[in-house]
Amino acid sequence: MTPNGVLPYYYLNVKRNGNIKEEDKNNVDKFNEKLESLSAYFIGDFVELKDYAIFGLSEPRSSWQRFAVYSKAKKKCYYCTGNYFDGRLRFALNPRFPYRDDVFVTYAQAIEVMKFKDEIYRLCKKEDAEALFDGLTEDSNPILFFYRVKI
Repeated sequence: MTPNGVLPYYYLNVKRNGNIKEEDKNNVDKFNEKLESLSAYFIGDFVELKDYAIFGLSEPRSSWQRFAVYSKAKKKCYYCTGNYFDGRLRFALNPRFPYRDDVFVTYAQAIEVMKFKDEIYRLCKKEDAEALFDGLTEDSNPILFFYRVKI
C-alpha cells in the first residue's frame, strides 16, 4: 500500500489467448467456455519461501498443473513445463505449505500415491521407491513430501 494506491508485490506474465468479455463474466457457461480457450492462468495457489515464491497455474485440457517459481535473488520467474524426472515431483502440485527457508511440504493420500507406483519406480532411485512403498497400503496415513527449491 502506498498513499497513491496498491502496488503488486508479484506480477505473473502468463500468456493468454484473448480476454474474457465483461458481459461473459456473469454467464457461467460462456465464462467456462472462454476460460477453456485461454492458456495458463493463476489459480490463487502460492507459497512464499525465504528465497523463492511458488505460484500454482492451471492450463485447460492439461493433465499437469503447471507452476512458476520466482527467484527473489535473480528477480526472475521460471515456469515449469510439466516435464519431470522424479516420480515424486508429481505430488509437488498438491497444496503447498512453507516448511523451512526454501523447503515446502505437500501431502498425498496413500491410495493416490499407490496409483503412480509404476511411474515412481521408473523415475526414482530403486531404494527411494522401495522406502516410499515399504508397508504402504491404501489405508495408510497421508504421506508428506518435502521439496527443497534450488535454482
